[in-house]
Amino acid sequence: MEFRQIYPDEIATLQGKHGIIVLSNGTSYFKELPDFGKTNITLTNADGKVMYIEEETKVKTKL
Repeated sequence: MEFRQIYPDEIATLQGKHGIIVLSNGTSYFKELPDFGKTNITLTNADGKVMYIEEETKVKTKL
């Protein structure tokens, strides 16, 4: 799942989920984490604003 823009009233609906919220320049972005795996996030910023989000997710499947 990719980062998607969320609005302040949506944050309450995220309770019980596991994810990452990035807040930059007054805008929020959310990405739900996989059930199992490893996620690396690299944020590139300029002038105090996040310009790019680079993510690498390696997903494990539990048998």
